Amino acid sequence: MNEEAHAAILLALGALALRLGLTDAHLAYIRPAMGPVLALAGAVLVALGGVVLLGPGRATARSGHAHDGHDHSGASRIAWLLVAPILAIAVVVPRPLGAFAANRAAATLLTPTRADFGPLPAPSVPGAPVDLSLRDFAGRAIYDHGRSLQGTPVRLVGFVTPDARGGGFLLTRFIVTCCAADARPLRVAIRGVAEPWPAPDTWLEVTGIWHPETRTAEDQRPPVLDAGQVRSIPAPANPYLR
Repeated sequence: MNEEAHAAILLALGALALRLGLTDAHLAYIRPAMGPVLALAGAVLVALGGVVLLGPGRATARSGHAHDGHDHSGASRIAWLLVAPILAIAVVVPRPLGAFAANRAAATLLTPTRADFGPLPAPSVPGAPVDLSLRDFAGRAIYDHGRSLQGTPVRLVGFVTPDARGGGFLLTRFIVTCCAADARPLRVAIRGVAEPWPAPDTWLEVTGIWHPETRTAEDQRPPVLDAGQVRSIPAPANPYLR
């Protein structure tokens, strides 16, 4: 592989990193706080590639390669093919992790960060359901023994995954520590919704009441929400929980 091919790959990688870092597209892979770092790395790569391609002496070097008695054109053409997958990702950004990945991951029950969860936050409008993340709802339902959830309507947001146990579906969000590679699915079982159930990967806003269940320390079942209202929503720009 010659220097021009190296530079082209640097430019392609840098352009891709810049695009991801300067838009919401990076939220499908990494934490929001890492976006500026990704953009900076992309700018550095673009600069390095530009120096190699446009720097002084490049025309002389190209002329020298043309007269050294060796034909490098075949190797160069093959090397340029390495840029194709980078450009493909730049044009068609893969979707965030969804139902397919969640169905192949082990159940996740988070360790609580505190023993006392305290009262629920106030609703945005008096008398309206309380907006909770799946993480907060699951923590309260499992480790707070539902004391703060008892009889209180809550509103959850997540995407649909099938429930092998039947009787409903699972509302799911992925939790990431650093990036999508360490993502873990967090699930809440939705009950009380008549068939046909929403298709996998459909993003929903579900309002309902926590369903108390007897649990053991080894119980891996997701907590249950008895749904009263289900509404389809667009996928959020930031699909993962932290």
